[in-house]
Amino acid sequence: MNEFCALMPTMPSRVRVKPHFGLPLFSTDPAFIRRAVQSGITGLIVDWERAGKERRQAFADTQIGQDTLEDLVRVRACTEALVICRINSYGSTTEAEVQQAIAAGADEILLPMARAPAEVEAVLDQARGRCGVGILIETVAAVEAASVRLLVCPCLAYMSA
Repeated sequence: MNEFCALMPTMPSRVRVKPHFGLPLFSTDPAFIRRAVQSGITGLIVDWERAGKERRQAFADTQIGQDTLEDLVRVRACTEALVICRINSYGSTTEAEVQQAIAAGADEILLPMARAPAEVEAVLDQARGRCGVGILIETVAAVEAASVRLLVCPCLAYMSA
């Protein structure tokens, strides 16, 4: 195992560590979440990603989340299912968002618009094994960087349960 593979986090015990197909739901409504989990939803996503999103998605018919720290606390309190917090893309607010999400009970941090391995490594360092870290590879540069990393360390495919 190389040095980068050693950065993989230890997931909280309630979270399955084996890679699996999951069916997550974007919601912060406790009553709806409880019904959804009983129906087979495997996780919830609380969406903090807003920075630059309006510009990037100006001509797309997409939703831009308005979820808050209080929403994350409420979701964590209402379920034992996997709770994922999508933070903003890497930048000046990342460390604070990672710390807040972990303190509020997120099982996993989802880093959108990852552009470089250094960004992912920084978030892994900030999480320090207290939660999982997933990445969204949404740029050509990130695809190229991920391809090289997977050749070097196939275990990266399992960073996120």
